[in-house]
Amino acid sequence: MSKGIKKFSLLSLFIILVVGVVFGGIITFLTRDISALNWLNIGYEFGLKAPLVLDLSILKLTFGLTLNINVAVILGILLSALFYRFVF
Repeated sequence: MSKGIKKFSLLSLFIILVVGVVFGGIITFLTRDISALNWLNIGYEFGLKAPLVLDLSILKLTFGLTLNINVAVILGILLSALFYRFVF
């Protein structure tokens, strides 16, 4: 490859962003009781509050999805995107 051209992989970007979300969730969990870092837990939860159930007599499907977005998760995503930008 010539100098300055970087290999782009959508799968590696997705994996790095998921790692950022997981680290943001860990930071949220670890800082939930620390009052000075309480601002990291500011966020919003949205999605299906009660699961959607489809009963077909022989098959029962349950659908549910809830997203919890907060400051720590957003910071994790931003840091992982910067990591991807400078490493890959």
